[in-house]
Amino acid sequence: MPHEVGTIERLHTILYHAWIADTRPDGLGVSKQMSMGKVIRLFTADIGDRTRTNMLLTGQLVADRTMIIDKVGLYCSFSNKQFYTDFFRCARMTLNIGDKPMLIAPASYFASDDKQVAPETIKVEKLYDPPPFTHKYGYCGFIKMAGDRTKDKEAPRGIAVLPRMGFEVLFEFDDDNFVDAMQRIERGAEFASYAQIMVMLEGTGTRELL
Repeated sequence: MPHEVGTIERLHTILYHAWIADTRPDGLGVSKQMSMGKVIRLFTADIGDRTRTNMLLTGQLVADRTMIIDKVGLYCSFSNKQFYTDFFRCARMTLNIGDKPMLIAPASYFASDDKQVAPETIKVEKLYDPPPFTHKYGYCGFIKMAGDRTKDKEAPRGIAVLPRMGFEVLFEFDDDNFVDAMQRIERGAEFASYAQIMVMLEGTGTRELL
């Protein structure tokens, strides 16, 4: 029997996952599934904790959805302003789709404007369910992966994540002192401090409707 293709549903989509260390009395606590080290893996933990991620499955899309990633965003927030400098100097991000690294970028690539912004001023295009910018101040920047194909047919199409294909974002830190400082916050040794590093994958999610 021939297969009849149904209507294709297209939705603007943003996936986010954050490492958060906030042991203040009214803070967000720490993750029970992921801790700071020389490398942290985002989109692979914290399922069900909406303050940290809106992922429904570990490291993959739900059902038979496909996603074209148009932009990759980074949000970070630290109680100690010195940590912004340390983070942007020592951190490197790798987006892995399946077994292939599709984007490798120093954190400094996201900080081209070299400024801090208040979370309420951060705008994410067509975003209806915003990620939790949970602290008073922070930095947010995006790398655009896809061009405007209405103006340029040769513009890149973005990064495709196919159904049941695994993906993750790795952060590697080349500064042991920065890692030690984040681990002290995580242990609650600096009870008035907090830190948050969040990655956002923004694009178009599609699925076939029967």
